[in-house]
This record gives sequence, C-alpha cells and structure tokens, in this order.
Amino acid sequence: MIVKHRQIASELAERIRRGEIGNRDRLPGELELAEEFSVSRGTVRQALATLQQNGLIETSTGT
Repeated sequence: MIVKHRQIASELAERIRRGEIGNRDRLPGELELAEEFSVSRGTVRQALATLQQNGLIETSTGT
C-alpha cells in the first residue's frame, strides 16, 4: 500500500521532471493541491516536506 502523501509527492516530482513545473515556478497553494488530490492540507504538507527533503522544491511562507 502506497501512503497518500508519497503518491502526491511522486506525482508532483514527475511534473517537475517533465518540465510542467519549471525552475522557480510556484506550486499551487496547499488548498488547491488538497482539492486536486482530494486530501487534507496536512497530507499536502507532508508531500511538500518530502519534496523539500529530496531537494526538488524550496518552501517559503506568506509570499
């Protein structure tokens, strides 16, 4: 069984690798991603943390 946040992280990583999300592009917000994947914001946060730990994204708050 694949954990949901890992599925989301994998999907977003693929979008980055395919160039659908470019270098320095902003990802959609947590709410938008939560709606897209039908999960809670907490699950999205876990997925984003995974991407950050893997060096695929940088996070910032409030901008």
